[in-house]
Amino acid sequence: MVIVYFAICNATLASNQAKVSTIKYMIENANLRGLLKEILYELLKADDAFRTWEALRYNAHGGDEILTLRSPRR
Repeated sequence: MVIVYFAICNATLASNQAKVSTIKYMIENANLRGLLKEILYELLKADDAFRTWEALRYNAHGGDEILTLRSPRR
């Protein structure tokens, strides 16, 4: 978080202190854990959908594979 804040300060050259303070406040008060959890959840949903699609496609072409609709990670 500190690195991000200093990067913003350097990028804006601290010319607009109110803008920098607002960005700093947003970074400090962001629920980063919640955001990362949501991103991971979306990635897992996409991965599960891809695995399901692959299994269905394989079976549609006469494969003998058992459909695995749940990801093995869970």
